[in-house]
Amino acid sequence: MFIEQSKRVGHLKESIDFQKKILDRSGFGNKTYVPESLLENPPNICTNAARKETESVIFGAIDELLLKTKMKVEDIEILITNCSIFNPSPSLSAMVVNHYKLKHQILCYNLSGMGCSAGLIAIDLAKQLLEVHPNSYALVVSTENINSGYYLGNNRSMLVSNCLFRVAKGRIRKGDRIWQIAFGSGFKCNTAVWCALRDVDPIKEINPWMDEISQFPVDVSI
Repeated sequence: MFIEQSKRVGHLKESIDFQKKILDRSGFGNKTYVPESLLENPPNICTNAARKETESVIFGAIDELLLKTKMKVEDIEILITNCSIFNPSPSLSAMVVNHYKLKHQILCYNLSGMGCSAGLIAIDLAKQLLEVHPNSYALVVSTENINSGYYLGNNRSMLVSNCLFRVAKGRIRKGDRIWQIAFGSGFKCNTAVWCALRDVDPIKEINPWMDEISQFPVDVSI
């Protein structure tokens, strides 16, 4: 469907072939998700559609986090949001505060324009703030917006972003270590090693991946 949409918006054949090659070699299958606004004809890449995508992702993730941890929103004293490409006014942190009616004295930080490396910067900022404000809870929300980054032209270097930020969850097991290398913050490259603290229990999960996670990773043999 993604390739068919590329044809409808007028991408040249060589541009379509280039995107298809990236998708095939990256292991993206036919059930890979994109925002529904990009499947409209023509793609709806307005600010309202971008906000709807961001609200759906952020609120869904926070709702699930609160449910799993049994934490109350009143316990959150530090909020850090991070999105490189979509930075509306009011900010994403203000959006979260208003939606969940967080306490008025909460410390809010909204990071923007730093690329993928800002996720690690946000974690480091939370660490430093918790050292200054012990016995507090910090909520870090790192996201990206596919709608705002969708490219309708035929410049090959810019078409790459159309094929990124598609992620499948649940294949990592307890004890696995993941090395994350993050670029995007000027000339700085941030790295971190994450360790999985537990397995994902399919019975307890309520996210849309669980019915099909067994199909990933997709065979990329060519």
